[in-house]
This record gives sequence, C-alpha cells and structure tokens, in this order.
Amino acid sequence: MAPFVPLFVDRCGTTGLTVAEMYLEHIFPAYTRTHTAHALAGSGIEFPPVGAALLDRQLDRLIADGYLRAPAGRDRAGDRT
Repeated sequence: MAPFVPLFVDRCGTTGLTVAEMYLEHIFPAYTRTHTAHALAGSGIEFPPVGAALLDRQLDRLIADGYLRAPAGRDRAGDRT
C-alpha cells in the first residue's frame, strides 16, 4: 500500500486537494439519509442522533451475532475483561 499513500496524503499547491480528491471522488458513492428523511417527514418516525451510544449498541450487536470479533480486552458483551 505504501506506493499509494501519496494519492491520499500529498496535496496540490494550488487547490489543496489530494490526487484522490481531484480525480477519484466521483468514483466513491456518498450515502446520505436525505431522501429517506424527506419521505418520512410527518410520519412520526424519527432517526435517533448518531453518537457514541448508538454506535456502541450497533457494534455490540454485531459482536454478539458473531459478525465482528470483540476487541482485545473486551468480552462479547462489550465489557472490559
């Protein structure tokens, strides 16, 4: 991977963008919830704020279901060992 580091680190002097930002940005899709939020407007369904608690809950579930391994020093429930 070392040969590819400059694509993501070195910045062009005039624009301040990396090569990846200048030439590859259109290749990587951006996912948002804008259309979903618009479609659900007024339905009473709301998205919870994304924060540490929500991410921890989702990661704990993926660990409990076996999709991810618990990080070193934690058990399957996310508790420190």
